[in-house]
Amino acid sequence: MNNRQSLKWGIIMRARRSGGRRIGWKIWCGGIAVLAVAMIGAPAGAAKSKATVPGAPTITAVKAEVRGVRVAFKAPASNGGLSITSYRAVCTSTNGGKVGSRRGAKSPLKVLNLTPAKKYQCTVVAHNHKGSGALSAPSALFVPLAH
Repeated sequence: MNNRQSLKWGIIMRARRSGGRRIGWKIWCGGIAVLAVAMIGAPAGAAKSKATVPGAPTITAVKAEVRGVRVAFKAPASNGGLSITSYRAVCTSTNGGKVGSRRGAKSPLKVLNLTPAKKYQCTVVAHNHKGSGALSAPSALFVPLAH
């Protein structure tokens, strides 16, 4: 393969010589733009991947406690390209109990001040610097303990 054929397929580097000593490298490239982007990054205005809100966490367990619940969950499959800053669990009653919520950095979250003997379900949402992500699927029904 000669140099012209090689230009179509890649980069050729040759040492430049002057009087028997090397004084630099000469680079041949059939795709100068590809080389430039690889070396200095994409040009201004080029499409960049944009960060988004995170996906939905997955609730793995709910454990009823006295006037509350412990909600365990897995992080979402996608953080939206940014670190997740917090999670929020919200528990709502299906039959007239008080709504409770708790924000925290990791699983599990303990939600307090729920009404004993009322049925509840919880959801969890992840937050990053772009905003709130999708809600998890609702948890199984549970009843907080009276004492």
